[in-house]
Amino acid sequence: YPPHWVMDKVDLILIDFQDTGSRYSTYLTTMSKIFETASERRIPVMVLDRPNPLRGDIVDGPVPRTEFQSYESYHLFPIRHGLTLGEMSILINEMGWIKDLKRVDLTVVPMSNWDRDMWFDDTQLSWRNPAPFLLNPSNLLAYVGMDLFRGTNMNIGFGTEIPYMIVGSPWLATSFLIQKLKDKQLPGVEFKEVKYRPTGSIYHIRVPKYDGQSCSGIQLNITDRDEFNPLATATTIMLLIHQLHPREFQWEEAGYIDKLFGTNDLRIIAAQKKPPNHLPALWAQDVYKFNEFRQTFLI
Repeated sequence: YPPHWVMDKVDLILIDFQDTGSRYSTYLTTMSKIFETASERRIPVMVLDRPNPLRGDIVDGPVPRTEFQSYESYHLFPIRHGLTLGEMSILINEMGWIKDLKRVDLTVVPMSNWDRDMWFDDTQLSWRNPAPFLLNPSNLLAYVGMDLFRGTNMNIGFGTEIPYMIVGSPWLATSFLIQKLKDKQLPGVEFKEVKYRPTGSIYHIRVPKYDGQSCSGIQLNITDRDEFNPLATATTIMLLIHQLHPREFQWEEAGYIDKLFGTNDLRIIAAQKKPPNHLPALWAQDVYKFNEFRQTFLI
């Protein structure tokens, strides 16, 4: 929460940041905390709307169950929500999703010339990294699915120049994994084997997994962003690794994967050794219901 000695001198709160288009981003949680404080102190809030960089017409992934809500799953949004910053603000405020059903005096300044089927580079706006590891539109798109690997003991390119475009470890059998992935015929993406050594940096707080160790990995190359499904791709890779390396592959402690994913379905499917294509059907109903629910709040 913002400190009281700051809020005591505030007449208006102006919110303007580039969202990632994915639920994992904690900027939305921070904004919600500001809403709570603004409501208590009756300070008006103005939000400058920003485009969803991953298009506004695609929704994918599970809606978090209340027992798995966290900073990465603070609100009941699917992982890929298809909302702009302004739309999320309106929805959160009108639904009373901040603490104790509080609401703020909210004004949203809408965008001009944005269509829901636009990718970020279609807007011709200047790219600025929305987070230290989100470096370009391609790795931002991969982030939608690959960030789930933070709930495992795999390295996902932290400590390299292409975070979220690699998944690896010192023990990964890459050639066998790539063959299994080719058999799945995942659309819009290709894979290649890589050898790399994650190296931590004084400029980043996060120490990469297997820092300084030689890792075998697979690198993603997105060949068609319109066909590529980041969630289906990442969960397929994860479940295949779980099947190939049942002893080496591990989930992070405290059920972190469930908090990232929003449900325990991913972990259960892995334990049951079911095929990866069983998973998207489990969140299909969430996508349908949320897409219907959000229509009222679209700008």
